[in-house]
Amino acid sequence: MPLSCLVTSKCPWAGFYPRQPKCPLHDPSGRSLDEFNAALNEVFSRTTRGTSIGLLNIQFPNNFRASEVQLLWPGPIDFTDSTFENADFSAIEFESGVKFEKSIFRKQSTFEEAKFKGIASFAEAYFASGIDFSVAHFIEETSFKGTRFEGLPLFESTQFGQKATFISAKFKMGATFDKVIFEADVNFSLAVFSGYAKFSDKVQFKKSAGFWQVEFAEAAFLNTTCAEKMDFTGAVFNGRFSYWECLQQEMLFVASRFQAGALFVGKRESLLFSDSKYVNFDETFFGQPNLVHFQHVDLSRCSLLGVDLREIDFSLGVWRRPGRMGTWRRNVLFTIRPEKTVRAELEVAYRQIRQSFEDRRNYPQAGDFYYGEMEQRRKRSLEQGHLPLLTILYMGLSGYGQKPARALLVLLGYLVSITLLYSYLGMELSEASPYNLPNSNLNVFLYYTLPSVLLLFPTYFEPTTSHQVLITLFSKVFVPLQVAFLVLAVKRSFKR
Repeated sequence: MPLSCLVTSKCPWAGFYPRQPKCPLHDPSGRSLDEFNAALNEVFSRTTRGTSIGLLNIQFPNNFRASEVQLLWPGPIDFTDSTFENADFSAIEFESGVKFEKSIFRKQSTFEEAKFKGIASFAEAYFASGIDFSVAHFIEETSFKGTRFEGLPLFESTQFGQKATFISAKFKMGATFDKVIFEADVNFSLAVFSGYAKFSDKVQFKKSAGFWQVEFAEAAFLNTTCAEKMDFTGAVFNGRFSYWECLQQEMLFVASRFQAGALFVGKRESLLFSDSKYVNFDETFFGQPNLVHFQHVDLSRCSLLGVDLREIDFSLGVWRRPGRMGTWRRNVLFTIRPEKTVRAELEVAYRQIRQSFEDRRNYPQAGDFYYGEMEQRRKRSLEQGHLPLLTILYMGLSGYGQKPARALLVLLGYLVSITLLYSYLGMELSEASPYNLPNSNLNVFLYYTLPSVLLLFPTYFEPTTSHQVLITLFSKVFVPLQVAFLVLAVKRSFKR
């Protein structure tokens, strides 16, 4: 006589009652909810405590409530390939491991306040409607690898005690993670959020959070904390991305793609990224850079190489770090790789950020980044074995046109030095002089140095040696050039 269960030879009911004409677990025809629950309780009561129970490929009836059966079981329970309608597992404690792999939940179901004391696996499960994991507690490792959520899953105040895996999970309507605590690493790699994904209200990642190559329709991370690394390497954001008032040690957006706008926001008194070791945006693509804003963000530890930065709004970002004696250092760009290896990329980044500030008429910030651009050009030329004489002079004589005080001091130094040299070498009165002027430093300065460099005639002194002639030629070239540097620096200073 064949076994009573025609679905699976592993059916526990068939193992206890092999001669029954019908399996109440796997044959849903004419079966009531009470009969199903009674059969399930019978299986639990006859199974040796602590051993595994396989409830595979079972079609659970409508309105199944786990609280009405003996699921408080010290051994593993396996629901693989089973089908649920509107199942209610709220407040259930799974004493050991539990599997819902490849299971189907056809209607709204809930695991609210459920407690999973062993390894829990929902790998490749299918939720056709909403699912509620609010206040659930996963003590051991948890897997939602390849799980499909057609409705909106709720993870509110959920706790994950060990590693949580959402690799390749599909969230058709997005997902809500509010006040969730991840005690260990969490991995969302290759997941797809086709709706709004929200991580908010003090979500805590107490280890690392991996979002490698995740695809988001629209995403918001609001007031979340991460004790180690937040990694969005290769992620794609097809809609708007918001990152508000979050804390993290390390942040990676390497080669990510922001197809729409992005908003990074901190507080005036608590800048975003201020406590981070580094934030890496290298090779990131912004499809609409005019919709990308950094507001109250500490950018002094952000690497931005290989990114088109020209239209991005950095106006409320902070680049400077405190220097000595209560001063502030000049704005500089941070790099993770050694600076010598990325000079060309740094020069481009400085130039594009300068253009962004100039477009917004923020000339003080633009000046700092122009200085950085020229510094990278000068250092790169030196490292390539070239001597960029003009660039070196431009830097030394006026700080790349950004330091009027330096330009003025150099000009005064020129004039004083030239005058002292003239006096030291001895000057004679010219025939055009109507006065019998003594050969003093002041007279030489007023009646020869200034007129000669300003190309004014006549001069009342004249050089008598070849050295004085050379000094005169030098002064007629370099003093007007220094005057031009001074005018440029003063003009830019007024602009600022």
